This record gives sequence, structure tokens and C-alpha cells, in this order.
Amino acid sequence: DAAKGYVDSQVLEANIREFSETLYQKRTAKNLALFLDAFLNRTNLVDKLDKLTVDCLVAVGKKSSVLHTTEKFYEKLRESRDNPQKMVNSPILIADNVGDILGEAVRKRKI
Repeated sequence: DAAKGYVDSQVLEANIREFSETLYQKRTAKNLALFLDAFLNRTNLVDKLDKLTVDCLVAVGKKSSVLHTTEKFYEKLRESRDNPQKMVNSPILIADNVGDILGEAVRKRKI
């Protein structure tokens, strides 16, 4: 599907841009190549949701470039659970004013 490919390429570009801006000082050709390789060869978790049997917390920042993708992932997680009770301990957390939920939490904690 051409539209899906276009959206995927936009997401990839946004992720590369965010990565480059956040880690500019640490960026080397080798590190960028490793990042791109890992990103392009990542496992599609949506295809494996039916096998997920544990509770999970899905967390994302509201300013994150992957917010929409994370929300779609969570919707697929809900659809994969045959019983709504199984979602009780699997919430989604969308943090306001945050892009990188883990990276920014460390900085704010040290202040």
C-alpha cells in the first residue's frame, strides 16, 4: 500500500531527525549506521500481540514523534485481548510536555 509506505517513510524521517537532534554530540557515522540498522530491522510487535500474556505499561510522551504509532500499537493491543478484563493492568501513559519519556525523566530527577 503506497499510503502506508509514505507514512512509514515520514515516521522514519521524523525518528532520524529526532535522534540526530538529541544525540548530536555523540553522533558518529558508525553510531548512526548502527542505529539505522537496528531501526530498520526491528521486530514488528503488533504481529506478536496475540502471544503476549503478561501485563504491560505502554508509555509515551505527548511531544514524541512516535505518539501516533504508540497509540495505534495500544489500540491493536486492546483488540488482541479477547476479554476486556485482561486490559485492567495494561494501561497507556501519555506524559504531557515530554518527547523522550525515559531520557527526560532522568534529567528532571537529577534537578
